[in-house]
Amino acid sequence: MCMAYTSMKTSCPPDADGGPVSNRPLALSIRQPWAWAVLYAGKRIENRGWYTSYRGDLYIHAGLRIDYGALVDLDEVIACVDEPRPPAYCGALVGRASLVDCVRAQDVPEGQESWAMGPWCFVLEDIRPLSRPVPLRGSLGLFAVDLRAELSASTSDPLHCKTIPA
Repeated sequence: MCMAYTSMKTSCPPDADGGPVSNRPLALSIRQPWAWAVLYAGKRIENRGWYTSYRGDLYIHAGLRIDYGALVDLDEVIACVDEPRPPAYCGALVGRASLVDCVRAQDVPEGQESWAMGPWCFVLEDIRPLSRPVPLRGSLGLFAVDLRAELSASTSDPLHCKTIPA
């Protein structure tokens, strides 16, 4: 259940009428290669500058913008994933996860310290890639997704989503 939305982005974004969205799934947009690392390289936290009290399922959206510097930083991590490596799609819903906690960087679960930059870290569990990406324009913060409308309105073939080298 969603709590009232505030400027601190502590829960669900408002619907068009200003009321909280409670009947649509939420998504979180993450830049590549970080979204790929969440899905395939054992990254179980997502760093944010804001706290959220939301707990529950959400879609992982791979944003259109790519953090090219991170590709160099993650070179060894990417190399550890067996080939053929899954593609890193951009501009699409690429996975699902459960957001189970929001903690300070110094309080992340054991084994996740190297991913923690904070100041806030969303702790993710039950991470699973979608069988095929769903092209979708992202948004800031946690945003509501009308998946049925997106699937029926989509003219893009998800197999042709922009990818980055992995």
